[in-house]
Amino acid sequence: MTATTTARDLLYPAEWIVRFFVIAMLIQIASPGWAYALPGLAHSLIYPLGYCLFALAAAGAFVVQVRVAMQFVSSRRKQDVLQDQ
Repeated sequence: MTATTTARDLLYPAEWIVRFFVIAMLIQIASPGWAYALPGLAHSLIYPLGYCLFALAAAGAFVVQVRVAMQFVSSRRKQDVLQDQ
């Protein structure tokens, strides 16, 4: 992490967490209506797979967010140690 890291840089993965989570929830909410609109595809793997894909993407983005936060904290600790000497 550089000294010019902004809050936006740190929260960028969190934006994707929200996006993926919202898409996954919209898929989950809309899924009961698919049996009426698309009866041929209602019980296929396409829609549940889409939900799982976006839910896993949100979990992956959360892992990236934790990693970015840990890198930021560790870089600040290194800078504090160097300034104290």
